[in-house]
Amino acid sequence: MVSAICWGLEALKSKNWTGKVLHMARHDGPLAVLKEIAAARTLLRLPAKHKALSNLEQYVAKRVEMMDYPAASLGSDVVWRKRLS
Repeated sequence: MVSAICWGLEALKSKNWTGKVLHMARHDGPLAVLKEIAAARTLLRLPAKHKALSNLEQYVAKRVEMMDYPAASLGSDVVWRKRLS
């Protein structure tokens, strides 16, 4: 878990950051998540923390289209309405 590496497993900062990133993924999309990862990297200095964030960044970057939940939820609403008609 990236947040555990960066801020500690039980740290409140770790839990808050994880919640923030998951919320961003669902509501703002993967580009917002990538920006948040980049912002977090500027605050941390240890190479292991930078590596953990870089690995997460690469994971998200490879799946941008697949993780575009805001756009997908809009599309599913249209599909759902068509099925009900």
